[in-house]
Amino acid sequence: MSLLPIAVFIVYGILSPLYYRLLRGKLSNEVAFLVTWVTAPFLASYPFFYSDLVVLLVLLMINLVGYLLIIKHRYKYIYNGIIFLLVPVVTILIFKLLTFI
Repeated sequence: MSLLPIAVFIVYGILSPLYYRLLRGKLSNEVAFLVTWVTAPFLASYPFFYSDLVVLLVLLMINLVGYLLIIKHRYKYIYNGIIFLLVPVVTILIFKLLTFI
């Protein structure tokens, strides 16, 4: 298991509240920024997990949850970084469970 994608999600989880404070009120298209912000870490991590189908499916589902949060205007879950900090925890749990199977 590569630690790089996990580090990417942790960094995004830490930077999300900072970017929210810095960019609040300055974005002309907030939804486009949020779509890009949600898409980028997932796109960066997919090549590392392409051989692990179970992890890839979970990442896809969490990515879809991020898009649903944007569609339903629940931006606080993206801005506080919860969705990005949830991904490393779920990924590590899946890898630990896969070793027992």
